Amino acid sequence: MRYIDERSWAWVIRLPTWEGSPLPSLIKMINYLLDLNQAKTPADQYPSTNDLIKMFNLKFRWVVSIGFALRSDVVYPSDLHIYGSCEAERKFNWIVKRYAKITQLMNQHTILQDLYGPGTTWYIRKNLTYNCPQVTGTGWAAIGDATGFTNPLYSPGINANMATSIYAAEMTHEYLHANALDKHQLMQKYERFCKGRIENLNRMNVFNYVLMRSPQLGPIGPIWLVVLSPDNYFVVKMLSRSRRRLRLLCQIKRHMRMFSRADI
Repeated sequence: MRYIDERSWAWVIRLPTWEGSPLPSLIKMINYLLDLNQAKTPADQYPSTNDLIKMFNLKFRWVVSIGFALRSDVVYPSDLHIYGSCEAERKFNWIVKRYAKITQLMNQHTILQDLYGPGTTWYIRKNLTYNCPQVTGTGWAAIGDATGFTNPLYSPGINANMATSIYAAEMTHEYLHANALDKHQLMQKYERFCKGRIENLNRMNVFNYVLMRSPQLGPIGPIWLVVLSPDNYFVVKMLSRSRRRLRLLCQIKRHMRMFSRADI
């Protein structure tokens, strides 16, 4: 993540892509790697990417994903239409032209047209926050972003959604050996786990934004997240004995009340 200004931030992520490879060949490669893992093959004996490409006749390349997350109150110029043929392209190019460093970065890359099929060169997404009302069913369970998403700024969903994957993986063995009633209870337990996760993650995001609005607290936001964790009672107790830190805690609490009433 790269910060631009108070209204936006950018990501520049280098990604591997197997796009264009036949699906049956990709499945064979995945099964092959799973077999190696099952056989407890040492990591240094795994084939390299180039070896896998030759073994399974695959296509592979490195690409770079570049994009911007913009606040909803950004004011765009009246001539925005000159920057491209669609909304996503126009806003992207407008941001690029505003900053010399970003222009230099883009000059080092070539845009790949429709890498993932027709109409996939430019993407724009709005109202990303959601919470899936049901994450389990007969013989299936949703994991990761499929269970819910709160906000892209800090990428907190990575950590939280890893938890769903681990939870589901650990539950699977018990599920496969359970009777019908126990299976239902396991699924309901997972439903409750996912529901609370999204709510708590959103609360953490709100706390982050409150810290960002304070010059005094903003730079130490990540530390406060650890220190003020509900699980870290002892540290919070120690901090509360300090008058200065107690004032900071009161300030955070006051901002949190204000923030909860604001429609952000």
